[in-house]
Amino acid sequence: MDREMYPVILQEMVNSLKISKEELEADVQDLTEYWETCLDKADITNRDTAILILTTCVSCYLKGRGIDLENDKALAQNNSLLLTLVTLIPLYAWTRPVDNYPKIHELIPHKKNSKQETVHKNSIIAQAEDILREKWPE
Repeated sequence: MDREMYPVILQEMVNSLKISKEELEADVQDLTEYWETCLDKADITNRDTAILILTTCVSCYLKGRGIDLENDKALAQNNSLLLTLVTLIPLYAWTRPVDNYPKIHELIPHKKNSKQETVHKNSIIAQAEDILREKWPE
């Protein structure tokens, strides 16, 4: 996914959450910093665990915004918000220097090389990318 998608996705989330762009940008920054701290303090070395922690943080954020994810029907209805925000946070981290978010850059690198593991097709990032590609075809 390209870094240029960040402003497009940010605007979509502003519209969906009905909050100001500045407020959402501050929230994304806070969530990214919190995620980085969790990864560092818990010494997470597994990409799947890192994504699980991010998904949990985002779920709590959305619940605080009054978005229900508790049952299957609500999750199905609001899943795109969850996936989009889970995608937005790594995109935000990638726009910052590696020194700002070293664990995120290590576990969720922007570019893959042959030594790095590939994204599993069932991963939440892969699902988010699929949804975003459907919404904003290149």
